[in-house]
Amino acid sequence: GEFFIEYQPLVHLGDGTVHGAEALVRWCHPQHGVLGPDRFIPLAEHTGLIVPLGRWVLEESVRQANFWQERHSDGGPLRINVNLSPTQLHHPRLVAETVDVLERSGLEPGALCLEVTESALIGADDDLLKPLRQL
Repeated sequence: GEFFIEYQPLVHLGDGTVHGAEALVRWCHPQHGVLGPDRFIPLAEHTGLIVPLGRWVLEESVRQANFWQERHSDGGPLRINVNLSPTQLHHPRLVAETVDVLERSGLEPGALCLEVTESALIGADDDLLKPLRQL
């Protein structure tokens, strides 16, 4: 596919150890080259493709984090940070799909950090925040 994930290391400044990574989705566009999320996420949200794209990012990121943890079991737990768009927050199956991905991967739930932009939470009511509280 044209989408891929880059992993930005999360480094402890005190001792330089890596304690996780942030998953950053990219689009390798056939004509425009590699595009960052600011160039295609709004389009994905508008077309509704953000939900399957977001699930793919979650699945791949959790799979990768589990692989890293299995390979480096001598260190502490590694965390994987995955961004959620405002549209994904409204998706009724967000909690069920996230739990499903975690259960199938075997990754400890505490190793997953879902990131939400501040703008997505401005004016948020309890209905919007409920899925985050459940997770």
